[in-house]
Amino acid sequence: MSLAPQPRLLVALLIGAISVLLVLLSPLFWLIVAGYHLALLALVVNDGRRLPGKRGFAASRVLPQPFSLGERQSVQVVVGNPA
Repeated sequence: MSLAPQPRLLVALLIGAISVLLVLLSPLFWLIVAGYHLALLALVVNDGRRLPGKRGFAASRVLPQPFSLGERQSVQVVVGNPA
């Protein structure tokens, strides 16, 4: 899993930006802009409700062997959830 934006998010943002630009043509487009952003908000809330709860997560870290203080080393943090 990556923290980079997913393509569908980028497309949704692009559609929102274009719809805001349409307001320059006619003020009636504000209704479309408001409706679109309310629909996006509903999708975000729905996705948030489907996330697993805090209790199911487990976190650990993996240290290099041998771990040397004062040296630059990579430490891996692992977060998991069976759900």
